[in-house]
Amino acid sequence: MPLKKYATLPSARMQMYYMISQYEDVAIIDFSTAGHSVYNQGHLAWLGNYKENDNAFSTHITDLDFAMGDTDKLYKGIKEIVENKKFSNIFIMQSSLASVLGIDINSKIRELSQEFGVNIFTADAKLNDDFYTGLENLIYKLATMCNSDTKQD
Repeated sequence: MPLKKYATLPSARMQMYYMISQYEDVAIIDFSTAGHSVYNQGHLAWLGNYKENDNAFSTHITDLDFAMGDTDKLYKGIKEIVENKKFSNIFIMQSSLASVLGIDINSKIRELSQEFGVNIFTADAKLNDDFYTGLENLIYKLATMCNSDTKQD
């Protein structure tokens, strides 16, 4: 496999990141180990309609946090965004590590949404999902959030 010098592999996670970063009222929290999304920002401008916003955050979860099921950094990150940034929505860009280690991210999101009174959501991205799967999963999630007939918790 050739070395990729300037961009990450086109994964589902990165496609969701590129797409959701277009919305100014959505904060993105990378719920993964430190830097999984933020290291990729340097070259995003040439990839398309990306515009540099201040809506991307990383909680810098450590391997130990994941192994122990500690979601305190996610809680603190959401609290800081709600208190200081005033975004209408928060997108949790999850990692497959959470599901492998048994963290139920959907129930955690429901709990945090109720506690902070802000719309927090995610879309599924499994380890081997590609760019197009990420696109489909996020569009489906956004569509179900907007459509009262299919609205999900």
